[in-house]
Amino acid sequence: MGRIESVEEFLRKKNLSPEELETHRELISECLKREACIRKSGEETRNNLERLSETFSLILKKLEESGQILGEIELRSIPERDFYKE
Repeated sequence: MGRIESVEEFLRKKNLSPEELETHRELISECLKREACIRKSGEETRNNLERLSETFSLILKKLEESGQILGEIELRSIPERDFYKE
């Protein structure tokens, strides 16, 4: 049996009779609500991870820029007499 992706797909594969569907109506309804909630949470999680990735990329870029600036400041703070001259 392959992977079942949704409650609706599960119900189709089980081929329940109308009586069985009625007997389990409340359970099926609750499963459908939870499935919708899970899908919504999954989408929100994906969006949040994308935003987090973008934020980390920006932080990394700013850290690299800061490192370059600190290197320049360090070089400027060394007295000229301390530079090696040929």
